[in-house]
Amino acid sequence: MNDVCRYIHLQWSFFMILNRKGFALVLLFLFVLLPVLWGKGKSEKQETEKVNIDNAVALVNGSPISKEAFDRELERVKIQFLMQGMELSGEQLTMVQEQVLEDLINQELVYQEGVKGGISADEEYVQNQLSQIKANFPDDTAYQSALQEQALTEDLLLVDIRRVYIIQKYIDSHFNDLIKISEEEMRKFYDENPQYFEEPEQVSAKHILIQTNPSSTAEEKTEALKKITDLRQRIVAGEDFSTLAKEFSDCPSGENGGDLGYFQRGDMVGPFEDAAFILPVGELSDVVETEFGYHLITVTDKTAVSFVEYESVSFQIEEFLYETKLKDMIFQLIEELKGKAEIENLMK
Repeated sequence: MNDVCRYIHLQWSFFMILNRKGFALVLLFLFVLLPVLWGKGKSEKQETEKVNIDNAVALVNGSPISKEAFDRELERVKIQFLMQGMELSGEQLTMVQEQVLEDLINQELVYQEGVKGGISADEEYVQNQLSQIKANFPDDTAYQSALQEQALTEDLLLVDIRRVYIIQKYIDSHFNDLIKISEEEMRKFYDENPQYFEEPEQVSAKHILIQTNPSSTAEEKTEALKKITDLRQRIVAGEDFSTLAKEFSDCPSGENGGDLGYFQRGDMVGPFEDAAFILPVGELSDVVETEFGYHLITVTDKTAVSFVEYESVSFQIEEFLYETKLKDMIFQLIEELKGKAEIENLMK
């Protein structure tokens, strides 16, 4: 994802964008934020804009949420599902459409409260954020190309940065001082949730692969098996595993002597994983067959199941508990705002 995408994807999870440490951390959360591009958008001065009902999916106190913004976010969500092997259709698609619109409405409600409270974007901050985004591109041509890929202009990107600032500033000013996380709470969470702090058993191993595939002929498989068997005999006779891996392995790890580093159960295909976790450190496996071909494995180290010490994760626990409380407060705020707002769903 390019850096323009990182900024325009402003997914709410409100509690993920907001952090009591201040605005400097906002870029850490941009992967989980949702697009907030509202057609032409409103300026910081809230200049009057004619509402194009035909191009709006909802009105929030008279302010439009454009169909372009809705379609852009819906497409992003569809792509996320596709990356997980799921194609949205029917009832699932309808539910996602409803949730996307709900998120956009929630954002607009909080944004309007910020503007109503007199919050405006710090232009120095805005320009600094824009400069940071541009700095991640080799030149202006690449930057402009990324904008075009997202159907954006720099003006729309600036509108987006200002909106993020106003929403974050509003939430900071209302909730930061109200949330306190005690040492007792943190310890209690650590003690009651050991599953979050478990470090699973791991193996560090090297391997040599002689590759085959489902279309390999019986003759090709026989030849590959003979090759891997000969290599095993050479290793047993005293030749160096890493040297032979560099020369003969069909896996890219061969360049590093076959070193795969550390892995845990579930990281490798079944037969390979089973052999590696059973094999004692320093010993050589028999020939192992997987869908990728024939392997020789040697384990260089093993780590048993362990638990991360409280002191090592106390900061993360504090952040998690803080964000959980903040999320609950924000959702409560949104429900209160909805009770006072005029919201018209034009998709219905």
